[in-house]
Amino acid sequence: TSEDRPGAAATLRALNGALGRPVALWVKEGGARNLRHRDFLAPRAALSAAFPEGQVPAGVVAAVTSLGGPGVLAVRSCQETPAGLAVQVRRPEAFRRLLGPSPGPATPAGMQAGSIVLHCPALRRSAAPRLHHLRSLLLAEHLARLLRAQGVSVCLVPALTEEGSWEVLRQLRVHWPSNCDNAALPDAVSVLKQALTQSPCAAACEQGPGAATLPEDVICKVHLGSFMEQKGLVGYDPNIDVLLVTEGKLRSVAELQQAVLQCTVSNPVVKSAFLSFSLLSCNGINVPCCALLQAGGQGSCCSIVHVVSCEEEFQQQQLDLLWRILDPGAHTASQ
Repeated sequence: TSEDRPGAAATLRALNGALGRPVALWVKEGGARNLRHRDFLAPRAALSAAFPEGQVPAGVVAAVTSLGGPGVLAVRSCQETPAGLAVQVRRPEAFRRLLGPSPGPATPAGMQAGSIVLHCPALRRSAAPRLHHLRSLLLAEHLARLLRAQGVSVCLVPALTEEGSWEVLRQLRVHWPSNCDNAALPDAVSVLKQALTQSPCAAACEQGPGAATLPEDVICKVHLGSFMEQKGLVGYDPNIDVLLVTEGKLRSVAELQQAVLQCTVSNPVVKSAFLSFSLLSCNGINVPCCALLQAGGQGSCCSIVHVVSCEEEFQQQQLDLLWRILDPGAHTASQ
């Protein structure tokens, strides 16, 4: 049940109870550097105010280590540090409990569950994943589990290509498609390049003396700002202006197009949503910024959800606008 899910709130209540004080002394760690060593902290200043000379009573460490109960995260270690009393939880177990099957209400008879494309741009990296990349991936996979439990058809994008860099996914028991057959992708990219040559928003990059040096893979530049203004699009970052289009960006658009075409719905009308977040808490998924960019239309709906970290949201909004320019038909927005 949802009460059995690992939760920061339930764990904090248990930790404060172990200290035997009515005031809340513990905090959930949020800094990436500190998360390498701890998940919860009772700061030294708070301990000094609650206990004589900051001396934690004997037996508290043992009580914290043995914490349990519904929604309480299993504790791996509890140590006295210069910063205070630091707790690290059993993270693999927490992730398994969080991402495990969750019973939910079935889709009512006669209603179409629809289809959803979950896009996780962090997986396009060839380097080893960092913490914020894992957060977006875990959020995307968790959403996929919840949606499938409600009868929704889910397509995960992109497929993994650098298996060696994502060994950690197997350790976390995250299942993501890999080795996808993209034989049609080069042709799709060629079609998009042709569309660029016919778009009034696209322009060649200046070359010659005095021009800025551009990466070799830049194809052209696209004026996204003027396109947003012309179409009256809202919900995007107002700082978006000119985008340098590369082969990689066109491949990303082509992959999303293919995913939409795989959705088994009639007359698909795409709704794009951006899930941006600053942290993934053990109390479920915290999403402080979620802007839904809806497209009207008739028929069944295939939604695309871009699951990004805060630093990736700007680039993904640029990609979404590029897609709208290259494919102004039903797959991106109604006319």
